[in-house]
Amino acid sequence: MLETITISFAGDDNMQVHIMRILSLYLASLRCSRKIKAADVCAETGVHIKNLNRIETGKTTLANADIGKLLNYYGLDVQLVICPQQ
Repeated sequence: MLETITISFAGDDNMQVHIMRILSLYLASLRCSRKIKAADVCAETGVHIKNLNRIETGKTTLANADIGKLLNYYGLDVQLVICPQQ
């Protein structure tokens, strides 16, 4: 069963950057809270350790295919809610 996370914020010119930062922090905190070693995630998903590091620190784009592998590994479904600017 997938766990759904919702990312909600006001849209702006840096929307992709904001989404990636939120998602990367969540993925990193999830791995740490589950006490999973980075090497174990890489072995299970086929994600290279350098890519995992770049994802968890927000230094990559949402187009990175490895993000999908990590979402599947953790059983996550991401919903994006963009609130109208006030």
